[in-house]
Amino acid sequence: MPDTQQDETLNASKKGFQWEGFLMGATISLIVAGGLYFLFTSNHNQPSTSSEGVKNAKRYNEGSLHHVADDLIKYEAINSFSTHVGGVWALAVNPKGSIFVCGKKGIAQYSNSGGLVKKFTEGEAVRSLSISPKGDLVACLDTEVRLYNSNAKVEEKWQNPDWGKLTSAIITTEFLFVADRNNRAIWKCALNDGHTIKSIGTPETDKANSLVMPGPYMKIALDSQGQIIANNPGRHQVNIYSLDGNLKSVFGFPSFKHTGFCGCCNPMALATLKSGQVITAEKGIARVKLLSTTGELEGIVAAPKDFGKNKHAFAIDLVEGPDGKIYILDNISQEVRIYQKKEKDHV
Repeated sequence: MPDTQQDETLNASKKGFQWEGFLMGATISLIVAGGLYFLFTSNHNQPSTSSEGVKNAKRYNEGSLHHVADDLIKYEAINSFSTHVGGVWALAVNPKGSIFVCGKKGIAQYSNSGGLVKKFTEGEAVRSLSISPKGDLVACLDTEVRLYNSNAKVEEKWQNPDWGKLTSAIITTEFLFVADRNNRAIWKCALNDGHTIKSIGTPETDKANSLVMPGPYMKIALDSQGQIIANNPGRHQVNIYSLDGNLKSVFGFPSFKHTGFCGCCNPMALATLKSGQVITAEKGIARVKLLSTTGELEGIVAAPKDFGKNKHAFAIDLVEGPDGKIYILDNISQEVRIYQKKEKDHV
């Protein structure tokens, strides 16, 4: 290679090396500067060791995310009992006060005092329960919905090729509605044969408020006006639909405060009361809240302290009984806990 060509190649190589070195040096400088800033701000943000700092720390602990003021707690636990279905998933209470709990090992029926009456569907995992307008038991088993009569005999079965993994089902006098966690949809189906009439809550019907399900918890219920109430945990909200599948309203927002829904994905369960109010369950900060029909916080049913020290405990399902009491299913203790309004809050 001629000397002039070698010189040009060497110069170009040097220029390229200098440019890469400049970029590397700039990157290292930024990293060092960021580290120094972090150390400086971390030291300045540490709690003060002065008496005032101790007072502030104590005040923070007393008002921590898990603390609930006594006057905000509107219900009290009056009874509890253990269940016999393996890993619990859901519960329901019929008009006669019989309590049903389902889980990985089937369904168990209990008296209103918690005594075991009978077990059925043993060996089959049952995902959710609800009560039909006639008082029969509606159960989801993965991709199938069943209707059991008072003798625990199967009256009806529904299957549909559109359905994915079902997590909740409710029946009206005319229709079957199922919550499909896989497809992030509520399916409106014919009651006679289960064929699809309409999908609800999908991005195609309402992208801004479509159902977002980061986890396995998708619950639907009917309110006192005959509307469908659905949790939308990925958006930290509750969606309310007409029976035609039209979105009527939404409420909820992300917040660690009791007025909002905490964590990545809450509420993860809900139920409606005869009064029209809604009760919701959250995980992370385990709590059950009492909300107005438009989502305003009206009180706490179960506070974080009710779930003990296990950080993974929460109310996996909840429902109002015919007596106005609220029944809560604890996922860790596998217990049903029964709450009633505090005396001063009775109307």
